[in-house]
Amino acid sequence: MDSSPDDPRSPYMRIVDELREKIATGLIPPGEKLPSNADLKKTYGVASMTAQNAINRLKSDGLVYGVAGKGVFVRSDIDLDALRQGVASEPVAADDLGKVFARLDELEARVAELEAERGEGGS
Repeated sequence: MDSSPDDPRSPYMRIVDELREKIATGLIPPGEKLPSNADLKKTYGVASMTAQNAINRLKSDGLVYGVAGKGVFVRSDIDLDALRQGVASEPVAADDLGKVFARLDELEARVAELEAERGEGGS
């Protein structure tokens, strides 16, 4: 992974971008298993949570899916042409991504609160 100090992307976004590019170019083809969280952690020199955040982002982008006890796989129904075009497009500013992910964190926390409330009152 390019760890240039001039790269404004967060470490997890660098992983996301690299894996997205590998999927788009066929280096990781549809149906193929992604490297494990531990492998990503070792390869990129990041914390486990950083590797997991990258996988979660790819899941939320609809590029991969997880199978409990088996791993994370590239979806077979993705539009590779659209993905290739997206990989080649101008990157989003890091500040904009930061705002988006801060809001995502807020929403995920609220969902967790609601699920906890539902679990406590539902029995």
